[in-house]
Amino acid sequence: MPKYNGICPRNIEVDIYSGCSFGCVYCIAKSRHSQESAPVNDINAIMEDFAHADASSFPYYLSPWTDAYQPAEADTLLTRDILRTLAGNHVPFFVITKSSLVLRDIEFLMDRENAFVAVSLNTLDADILKRLEPNAPGAEERQNVIRELLSTGRIKTVVKIDPVIPGITDGGRLDELTSRLCDIKPYAVTIESMRLTEAISEDLKDVLSDSEYNAMMDFYPPMNDEPVHPMLDYRLELFGKMAGTFQDNGIRSSFCKASLPYAITPYDCRGGY
Repeated sequence: MPKYNGICPRNIEVDIYSGCSFGCVYCIAKSRHSQESAPVNDINAIMEDFAHADASSFPYYLSPWTDAYQPAEADTLLTRDILRTLAGNHVPFFVITKSSLVLRDIEFLMDRENAFVAVSLNTLDADILKRLEPNAPGAEERQNVIRELLSTGRIKTVVKIDPVIPGITDGGRLDELTSRLCDIKPYAVTIESMRLTEAISEDLKDVLSDSEYNAMMDFYPPMNDEPVHPMLDYRLELFGKMAGTFQDNGIRSSFCKASLPYAITPYDCRGGY
């Protein structure tokens, strides 16, 4: 379901796998990942729905709660079968992933005006990334994926900087990533700050130093079980700066407009449309 019902752009969310093996500590959906990653039980019903979709359909989002390219995908080929069906019917879709396995299916992403692939990468710092995303592909591998997708000149390639973690992946680390993206020039960049709950903050405490943890928490209001964003002034200043940098380098940027008092850029929050 959309992050903000009735506000977010319309799309059809489809999870191909239940559970996620990447183990991102900050994940807002980790309560759904208590089980081992496996194909969803109703994959046949999903495929049946895809068979009847066409170019007039709302975009299909693969996948909101788990990465569409779980390690199991190397054997099951479910995401590949789904992309083949969507591409064959000219159905709009977008895929968000951390995995280089997406390169296997590059043929279904090329020359698609109504589709894009987004690679999620929020820092180039190998140590920070390993602590925050212990089982996910590293920064260098993901940069290589981005470069290879862009090298085709035929794929809408988006980079998803999500989440920006205040006091941890912002500042110099974010400047380094932004500079790298300005050099390679993806089609678009989407940016979002980390939403935090008490439970997630406790998990982060286990992988951050005391000084890192305290620096992060200084940016957040009091919290409970409902996810909260960092302070609004922090987000507006950060997002405005990033939007200006990317615009100066000919790259569109987009942000979650639903949680802001005004739009930072005119682009859809998904970046690729």
